[in-house]
Amino acid sequence: MHGSVTEELPVHSRQRRIRSFEALHRNEGKTLRYTRLRVSHHLQQQQQQQQQEQQQQQQQEQQQQQQQEQQQQQKKQQQISYNGCVGKVKAAAETTAAPTPSVAAVAAAAAATAAAATAAAAATAAAAAAADLGGYNVSEGRECEHKQQQQHKQQQQHKQQQQHKQHNQQQHKQHNQQQQQHNQHKQQQHKQHNQQQQQHQQHQHQQQQHNQQQHNQQQHHQQHQQQQQQPTSNVLLSCAALLSLNGFPYSFTIPINFRAKSASVSDSNSTNA
Repeated sequence: MHGSVTEELPVHSRQRRIRSFEALHRNEGKTLRYTRLRVSHHLQQQQQQQQQEQQQQQQQEQQQQQQQEQQQQQKKQQQISYNGCVGKVKAAAETTAAPTPSVAAVAAAAAATAAAATAAAAATAAAAAAADLGGYNVSEGRECEHKQQQQHKQQQQHKQQQQHKQHNQQQHKQHNQQQQQHNQHKQQQHKQHNQQQQQHQQHQHQQQQHNQQQHNQQQHHQQHQQQQQQPTSNVLLSCAALLSLNGFPYSFTIPINFRAKSASVSDSNSTNA
């Protein structure tokens, strides 16, 4: 007669067990969620690291490819320049050492020899190109490279000289422009000074003319006054003369003032002599 455990336990112990079970379940859920978060975060970090590593590898591979391509292009350019230069040197040597075309047999032999040499040179060039040597002689290539460097150096020097010459020309041009501006400024100042002097002289001449006119007007006015005074004095003189001739018992003293408008007459009680 054994019943279930829940039935045998009292109510409070059953509730306590239920609560502990629920708490354990909650804790397990939290732990699970935390574990899932940690795992997802770890996976994200791993993915980011892998992506970064892949990007770095790709960049390194691209850089290596670019460097290899640049090196190959440089080698090709060097081979082309060396081959071309050596070809020019050989052509110049063959041109300078060419036999005179006076004898036909010698010319034919030389032509045959040249053809054979050309074929041999072509074969040697092909073999050297396969061996990545470019088909050129080392000594001739170095000599040619030295010549090219000298030519480049001469071109750079010529370019620098031209730039220096242009710079000097520009400076000389600017100096001439400044001198012209300075000379024009001086000319303008001199012209203004001359104009001021001329105006001053004209003003002085006008003042002199005005003073002369005033002086002439004063003289004319004085002459006019004198001409007005002369008839009065003449009349008084004539009256005095007539009186003395007729035996008038009084003698007159007539002072004549040519500047006055009228003459004054004074008589005295003296007998006529």
